[in-house]
Amino acid sequence: MAPPGTNIVPFGLATTDAIFEGRREAWLQRVVDIWRPYFSRVGCDLPARIWISVGRLPRGSSTGMCYPGQASDDGSPHIFVHPVLSDSTRVAGTVVHQLCDAALGNRSHGARFKALAITAGLVGKMTQTIGGPLFLAIMPGIIDRIGPYPHSALRQIRGLEKKSGTRLIRITCPGCGYLLRGTQRWLRVAVPKCPNSRCGNYGDVMEIA
Repeated sequence: MAPPGTNIVPFGLATTDAIFEGRREAWLQRVVDIWRPYFSRVGCDLPARIWISVGRLPRGSSTGMCYPGQASDDGSPHIFVHPVLSDSTRVAGTVVHQLCDAALGNRSHGARFKALAITAGLVGKMTQTIGGPLFLAIMPGIIDRIGPYPHSALRQIRGLEKKSGTRLIRITCPGCGYLLRGTQRWLRVAVPKCPNSRCGNYGDVMEIA
């Protein structure tokens, strides 16, 4: 049993950490450090050093990017998070997506990436994942521990914010093919369940394409 005044958070961590008051890069690094043991447990160790920072990305639709160690003088991968992001959970989801790239040593979003991302609770199109029900069950406890992301969104860059908020995503039932479309905003709240009572997957969470 945990000592009085100690909160139990995911990954088996017990903590009494104070609210985070450091720089945004230190907050991002804290997320990396918290997820590092998880990647080790699933057999995909992260590199010993990962550089992580905020920076505008070359592709306007990306929320983050991981440059592999081969591109760095010291052999360590570099992760960048887009400055328009300020929501703590969404930023953490972007970081975990990039950690999947770092763990695999490339930016391919094939079968290995998909398996690792889904295990970490990410769903959706593998090039633009969002946090699924599992991830959203894990991250709030972690954010309560370290405090909110200390960053003010750079609103001058509006392209990404508009695209990511309005793009309709396909949600389908693998059993009967029932099809819905929704935005990332609402999928972060809940993924719909199959409403077709004649389907063998009735009541099960639908798949995000």
